[in-house]
Amino acid sequence: MKNLSDFKKRLTVGANVETFNHNLSKSFGIRAIAEVNSNSFALNTQKDGETVRSWCEYPKAKNFEIIDKDTALIYWGEGIRRTPILTYRFI
Repeated sequence: MKNLSDFKKRLTVGANVETFNHNLSKSFGIRAIAEVNSNSFALNTQKDGETVRSWCEYPKAKNFEIIDKDTALIYWGEGIRRTPILTYRFI
């Protein structure tokens, strides 16, 4: 991946991504992409023994960084308050 557009192209139903939440310092594990829309995508998530969809909005380009060919970092906030929030790694 080279940019946000490449990230969006890789978000296809059935593709697997590992998600890491920097606020919680926790990996949410590997989850399948369940649905892709023009402004968001959904990941299959297990909750109370049931599969539900966790929706994620696409970030703005200024809040997005490519780490390597399979990994992207999403930021939250502006200026000195800008902090990493989520990392997505395609499996």
